[in-house]
Amino acid sequence: MDSVEKLASAITLVEEARGVPLSASCVVHRGEMLELLDEARAALPPDFESAQKLLSARDAIIEEGRLSAEQMISMAREDVARMVEQTSIVQLARDEARKVLDDAREQAMQEKAEVEEYIVCKKKQRWKSTSMVDLLPSKLFSIRHRMQLRVGASA
Repeated sequence: MDSVEKLASAITLVEEARGVPLSASCVVHRGEMLELLDEARAALPPDFESAQKLLSARDAIIEEGRLSAEQMISMAREDVARMVEQTSIVQLARDEARKVLDDAREQAMQEKAEVEEYIVCKKKQRWKSTSMVDLLPSKLFSIRHRMQLRVGASA
């Protein structure tokens, strides 16, 4: 029996003891009571020691859990910082790529406009230098050729 059980037995012994008439006292066998109380006193140090060990183990487990939680939080914060940094780097790269593409499109449109303007100027020069009579045979050939292609395609 441990100390708590011994004390419970002593309490039961007193509760079940024969009462003294006209008083709040009771008759308890002194030897039995002293034996129970001595056993309870003897059992107290090992019980306290066991309780102390349990409390120490509990405290160690709690401390280990706290340290583990702090480490996890620290790692999570580092991961978040790294992800945020990568996200901002990716966003900067996307912005730069968008700018490069926009610049390239703008330059392509300018060059296309210059080429079209050049072609228009050359055509105007050609029309000015070439008479309609000179262009007629090539136009007729072009028309005949297209007609032959249509006739051949429909056959």
